[in-house]
Amino acid sequence: MRLNKYLINESDRTSLQEGLHCVAFGISQVLRKKKITLDNLQNPDLFHQSYQNFCKVNVSNDELWNFSESEESWRKSVVSSLNTLRSTNWLKGYKYKFYRGVSLMNEIYAQYDKLKKAEGIKLSNDKWNPSDIWASIVTTIPNFNNIIELNAFISDKLRIRSLVGISLKKVGKNPKVVLQGPSEKPEILGYKIIKKPKEMFPTGMVIQTSKGDLMINFRSFRISQQADITGELIQKGGSARHGKVPSSVKKEMIEKYKIPQMPKQRIKNLIENNNVEELIRMVVNLWKQCGYDFPENKIKSDWKIRQEKGIQDDVGYWQSILHSLELGAFLNTHKSVANDIVYNFYIGAASISDISSEFIKVY
Repeated sequence: MRLNKYLINESDRTSLQEGLHCVAFGISQVLRKKKITLDNLQNPDLFHQSYQNFCKVNVSNDELWNFSESEESWRKSVVSSLNTLRSTNWLKGYKYKFYRGVSLMNEIYAQYDKLKKAEGIKLSNDKWNPSDIWASIVTTIPNFNNIIELNAFISDKLRIRSLVGISLKKVGKNPKVVLQGPSEKPEILGYKIIKKPKEMFPTGMVIQTSKGDLMINFRSFRISQQADITGELIQKGGSARHGKVPSSVKKEMIEKYKIPQMPKQRIKNLIENNNVEELIRMVVNLWKQCGYDFPENKIKSDWKIRQEKGIQDDVGYWQSILHSLELGAFLNTHKSVANDIVYNFYIGAASISDISSEFIKVY
């Protein structure tokens, strides 16, 4: 029986994607080889041996097998990630157990949860350490008095390769492996421009950073739920996304620099009063402040394109584009502080704040 990918919710898909990586890593240990093939991953006996002996995950062997057989692109990505990581020294010298969503992995994040509450820290778990799976010969972790101690423990174990947190992305043929965390001095980058849109009425805008291949895409990722905008770090030429800007960091920058964000109630009022023309004028004006003065005929044609595409939720859509463009306009007209804002967005999205812990990233 093959899984219908359209019937799997996003959370379950993530569990399956990450659990499949655990199985693949286990297969390399069953075979005692650094590299495996797609045929190895599709061998039911090897698959089962790996799952039974090396995987501690929150999905069953059958669920993972069915997912793997249904998702060729993920099979290729998993094998590529494994072979690249195993060609480094980060998983070497031990027979690991691979954890995802259970026992040891949950213990690690439970420790962080306890300590961040005690210390009044608001950094989310995935911004403290975004590892999707953990390779470990350690079966339990001690209690710590503070986050500094916990982070030191994770760094020490990572250095001797006995506890390795791994952040995973869907990859192509030539993935990269990097050590990431606060001990790696974050690259100094700032604001360059707001990227010119293909159409005038997207759901958000893209910040081009001073590092040519790194951008931050701001938009609502849940328009139908009227969720506010979020920034996502993206890399030119790569399929992987590199993390989202924490809401706490976005809020801090908006409050620190008094960046305008139109109240949702005002947007609702304009919509209820059928004042779409006013909303369109606002978008046109904000694009001007971002550096793009569009002619009247493009405004009309692009609005027609947006109408033809449809709008999931009127309030959610207008909030997404207006809040994104208000942020973009502020950056473009306040360049003396734009670098600081973009830099803070970057270190938050990349999970390399001074509170974050170290991990291995495959992308």
